[in-house]
Amino acid sequence: MIRLLFTLCSNLRLRTLQRIGDVLGWILWAGRTSRRRVALRNLERCMPEWSPERRERAARESLKHEMKTLTELPLIWMGPDERVKVLNQSVVGGEKLEQALAQGKGLILLALHQGSFEGAAMPVTLTHPITGVYKPQKGVFEELACEGLATLAEIFVDGERVGSSESMFRPTLVELGPGAPTRSVALCFRSLTAALAGRRPRPRWKTALVKDQKLRWIRTSLLGRIPGWTPKLPLVGPWQPVTL
Repeated sequence: MIRLLFTLCSNLRLRTLQRIGDVLGWILWAGRTSRRRVALRNLERCMPEWSPERRERAARESLKHEMKTLTELPLIWMGPDERVKVLNQSVVGGEKLEQALAQGKGLILLALHQGSFEGAAMPVTLTHPITGVYKPQKGVFEELACEGLATLAEIFVDGERVGSSESMFRPTLVELGPGAPTRSVALCFRSLTAALAGRRPRPRWKTALVKDQKLRWIRTSLLGRIPGWTPKLPLVGPWQPVTL
């Protein structure tokens, strides 16, 4: 679900995403959440010379910018490269980068992480090869995302059954343990004919499109199951991305 939401948001304009961040920041402030209390406490300790009104204004703006950082992520991470590169209006200090690279020893760039800060590396990729290096955070749980499985499926990771799917239109997300060097993922698709063999309530209205009236109980496509309309090749298997 999170990946689907990120994909949808990656098609929005940066200004729209930032406005969504403003709204979320206002909700955090108006809801008197823990984030609001933490922001006010930090400002009170770090800026005791400020008036309470000034600290409240700064805390309110900090929550908005914090949410903007999150809402910018879909565009930066998953948006088209052309759109992200256009966001960089100018480069300050580019000549120092060229001078360092002219020595032929390569260069290590320390870049900020999260939000539109990650887009700062985009101009460099236009003229120079670049390799991103990071250290995985300890204790992070991986997620296996199956965005579309047709249709009755079981998911096995390292030989252990970790999830199942009964609808080809609903994504299946499985949280795994801390990341391992390698993982084995197996998808097993069961027979619809066997699943529909049991007794089910009779339909009030019958359809002439398909022969098996029990298909109404399964969330799957009718492509390949309607005689004379499509070849007799039902959809079986992953029809949307599977990511780990």
